[in-house]
Amino acid sequence: MKIFKKVKTIQTATKILVSLQKLYVEAQTTALSASLASPYHPPPTAHQPDSR
Repeated sequence: MKIFKKVKTIQTATKILVSLQKLYVEAQTTALSASLASPYHPPPTAHQPDSR
């Protein structure tokens, strides 16, 4: 009985981790597309002169 309980706990923890990972990936994708959609783009290369 104890082993079964442990397995169930591990399964629950895994489910939580997977859903957290999905949320994280979604957040990253949203942030990336938002930064791509924004009009301001930082210079892609470091050697370009900064126009400030």
